[in-house]
Amino acid sequence: MKREEITQSEKWNLEDIFTDDANWQNAFEELKQNADICLKYKGKLTEPDAIFNCLQDSKKLYIMAEKLFAYARLKHDENTKNAECKSLNDKIENLYVKVMANNSFIVPSLSKLSSGFLRNLANDKKFAEYDYFLIKLIEQKKHILSDKEEHLLAQGGEIYGSFSDIFS
Repeated sequence: MKREEITQSEKWNLEDIFTDDANWQNAFEELKQNADICLKYKGKLTEPDAIFNCLQDSKKLYIMAEKLFAYARLKHDENTKNAECKSLNDKIENLYVKVMANNSFIVPSLSKLSSGFLRNLANDKKFAEYDYFLIKLIEQKKHILSDKEEHLLAQGGEIYGSFSDIFS
C-alpha cells in the first residue's frame, strides 16, 4: 500500500511537532548554534548555581534534540525510500552525537563531588526536577567513566546506534 492511499486519519500528524520541514530546519539551526553551550561550565561544576544552570541548559538542548529527532525519524519512517527524509534523519543523528559529546563531561564532573554535597543538592527545592538524577548519580559514582572515556563513547553514538539501521 502506498502512503497516498492511506486516509489522513490513519497517518501521523507531524505538524504537532513541527509545522513543516522549514520550521524543523530553523530549530535544527538553533540547536546547531547552541550545541556547545554547556562547554562554558566545563571545569566549573563545583557550585550549586553553576550546576543548576548547566543542568538547565543541557535539558533544553536534549528536549530540542529529541523533538528534532522524533520528527525526522517519523518523517523517515513514512517513506524509507525518500532521500530527503533520510537526510533529515542523518542530520539530526550527527548533531545529536555532537551534543552528547559536548555534554559528556557533565556526569563525570558531578561524580567527583562528594556524595553529601550531591545529596544536599537533591534535597534542595531548586533542584527538585533533578533529584532523581542526583540520587542515581550518587549510587553509580563508582561506575562512571572519566571525562575522556565518556567523550569517546559519546562520539561513537552514530556507530553504536547504526546496528538498528542495518536491515531497515
